[in-house]
Amino acid sequence: MQQDKALKILTDNLEDIKREFGVKSIGVFPWSESPPCGCNCGCNCGCDCCKPLAKEIGVAVTYKTGIRPDLRFFTLQLRIEELFGCGILLARIDVKPDPRWKGAYDFVENIVYVE
Repeated sequence: MQQDKALKILTDNLEDIKREFGVKSIGVFPWSESPPCGCNCGCNCGCDCCKPLAKEIGVAVTYKTGIRPDLRFFTLQLRIEELFGCGILLARIDVKPDPRWKGAYDFVENIVYVE
């Protein structure tokens, strides 16, 4: 999924997402997941890596103060995947990352937020 297309979709649905999920801000970042089977064809041949929900882009979210997303986090992921027509990596960035995950949040500098 192209970043500009993802931003447009999120912009068009921003108010509903904020209201339904308690989201404060949302943005996208480049993400490309290597297929677990090693397939690089992208031909929708039926293997897991070629299915429509292969992770194609990252989405970063922060929640409003006092919101505990719990299962809504996964519901939000499903909603965005439905809107995008592809899988996403959903990352919550309003929490302090575990120090053992050094480098895991390097993508933060590449987030483009919906305004």
